[in-house]
Amino acid sequence: KINIGGTKNILEVCDKYGVRMLFASTCCCYGNNGIDKSDETSIIAPTEAYARSKASSEQDILKVGLPHCCMRLSTFYGADMRIALAPGTFMTRLHNEDVLNIHGNGKQTRNMTYVDDVVSGIITIALTEPKYEIINVVSNDVVSVIDMANVTAEVMDKKDVLKMVHVTDRDGQIKHENIQNKRLRSLGWKPETNF
Repeated sequence: KINIGGTKNILEVCDKYGVRMLFASTCCCYGNNGIDKSDETSIIAPTEAYARSKASSEQDILKVGLPHCCMRLSTFYGADMRIALAPGTFMTRLHNEDVLNIHGNGKQTRNMTYVDDVVSGIITIALTEPKYEIINVVSNDVVSVIDMANVTAEVMDKKDVLKMVHVTDRDGQIKHENIQNKRLRSLGWKPETNF
């Protein structure tokens, strides 16, 4: 309720004063839409309350249209990342030589985007003439949860202590994510860091 109402309030103020709104949405809006490679024209099927709130706010913004833009941000990682995200959790558990809990089969995929590339994507959108109402801010690095665990262990030099245990999958789990970024690339952006 706060996400949706707050976004409406900001949108109204932006329209009142003629200010462009860049809305930080989420690629989780695509959810489990059954599409192999999703782009900004793909159907959305959000599975979690957070993604549903973002999708609802997008609808309010799309009713107004340009110059506003819904930026569907990827799962990102990097310095000072949220510890609740898989890379942060994996690093903490590997550092402590704890077992990594892998929800479900671990084959779920995400587009992982380095935080600096997300920032440069947002800056690119902010500095270019409004062209698209929705833009995916993602790299093309599609990584499974198991691969993420293995890469994290390798980078941390902890392969020898890596232990994974499969636990019950979480409700609303997105099974497959492969989000395309052609619109953002058409504005001159490209990611600099791969997973």
